Amino acid sequence: MNQLKGTAIAKSVTFLFCVAIASCKPAIVHKLTTAAYIIGPDNIQRVDRHEPASVMNTAPNEELIKSVAATAVLIVSPMTTGETRFCSGNIYKRPSGPVVLTNRHCFAPDKEHSAESNGVDPWACEKTQIYRAFDPVTALPSVRNSCLRGSLTVNPLVDLAWFKLDGPGTEPDAPDAPDALPKGLELRPKDPQPADRIGALIVHFPDVESQRVRMDLNKFPGAPMTIPRISLTWEDCKTAGYFRVETYSVDPSLPYSIRHTCDMIKGSSGSSLVDATTGESLGVNWGGIKFGDGDGEVYNIATRATMAASFLTLGSTELDHLLLTVAKSPPEGTVGNGESDAVTQRSGKSRRVSAAGCARIQSHDSRRHNLENQDEEPWQSFDIGWLVVGFVVLWLSNHRRARHT
Repeated sequence: MNQLKGTAIAKSVTFLFCVAIASCKPAIVHKLTTAAYIIGPDNIQRVDRHEPASVMNTAPNEELIKSVAATAVLIVSPMTTGETRFCSGNIYKRPSGPVVLTNRHCFAPDKEHSAESNGVDPWACEKTQIYRAFDPVTALPSVRNSCLRGSLTVNPLVDLAWFKLDGPGTEPDAPDAPDALPKGLELRPKDPQPADRIGALIVHFPDVESQRVRMDLNKFPGAPMTIPRISLTWEDCKTAGYFRVETYSVDPSLPYSIRHTCDMIKGSSGSSLVDATTGESLGVNWGGIKFGDGDGEVYNIATRATMAASFLTLGSTELDHLLLTVAKSPPEGTVGNGESDAVTQRSGKSRRVSAAGCARIQSHDSRRHNLENQDEEPWQSFDIGWLVVGFVVLWLSNHRRARHT
C-alpha cells in the first residue's frame, strides 16, 4: 500500500513538474537592437543622383524637409578598435550656440546602447569628423567639421550625447557665410499624449554598404572612401505611444522613450524623429523593440523630446534626479500604450502563472542589445515555484517511505 501511495505521489510530482514547464513559457518577448528595424516594406528613400526628384523634391512639405536636412549631420568616428563608426545626428538650438545631438552609444567602446556604462572610446570627439550641408542631388557633403575638444557630454540612461562643432562655419562673427551653421532644430516642449499618432519624418544616414557614396578625397583629405547616403523616411511614419510601466525592467531607457513606426537601420542611430507638420523634434532615435513571439509587433524607439531638452539644459546631478523621478513616478497622461494596449494585453493572457509569488530565472542576455544580429534569441523566463513544490513533495514521500520500511 505504501509503495502504491509512493508511486501515486511520484506521478503527481511528475505531473506538477510538467505543469510548471508548460505554465512558464515567456510572456512577452523583447528584442532590443541599436540597429532598429525595417517595419514592413522598406520605406527609406535614398537620395540618388540618377533620380534627383525622387526624394527631397517630391516628399510632402518640401520646404520643411529641406530645413530638417540642413541640420542633419553624418558623424564619422574612428575607434581605438580600428573600426570606423557611422552615426546620424542633427544640429540643435542651444542658448550657448548650436550643438550636435546624437546617441551616446555612437561613441561607446562596445558600440551598444547600454544604460549600465557611461564610458566612451578614448578617441571619441578627439578624432570624430562631422559632415554636413549635403547636396540633394549628389548626396555629397559640402562642409566638414570636427568635434570641439572637451565638449562631448553623454548620458547612458537616455542614450544621448551632445557636442559643439569646431571648424568652418562655427565662427560667431560670420553668421551669413555660405558654410555657416544652421540655427538648428527645436525640441517639442511637450510630449504627445499616449494615444496620439503624429505623422513624423527622419533625415538620416542608414549604412547600407552597397548604397554608399564615394567621397571626394581631394576636397576632404583623410575622409573615408565611401560614406552612407543621406536618406529620408516619411511614409508609414508615426508615433506609437509610450512604454507601459511593467516593461521598464526590460531596459532602463524605456521610461524616457517614445515608440514609432518609422523605418531605420544601422547608421540611423542619433537621428531626430521630427514632427512632419511643425518641424519640431519629437525625440532622438536609438533603437528598436519587438513584442511577442514570431513576427510579433515591432517598434522603433526615440528618447523623447522633453528628456532630450533636460539633457541639454540641466547639470548632471539635476538630470539624474529628474530621471530617477520619472522612472519611479511616470507623469499621468504621458505613459501608456495608447491604441497599442492590445500588444501587452495579448501577451499578458499568454502568461500562465502557475502560483502566486513564483520566482523567475532570466538569462544574462535579457538586456543585451545587438547591433549586428537582429535574429538573436530573445530572453526567456520560467517559473520555478512548482519545481520547488515538487521537490518538497518528493522529499516528504521518500522520507515517509523510509520511516515505514
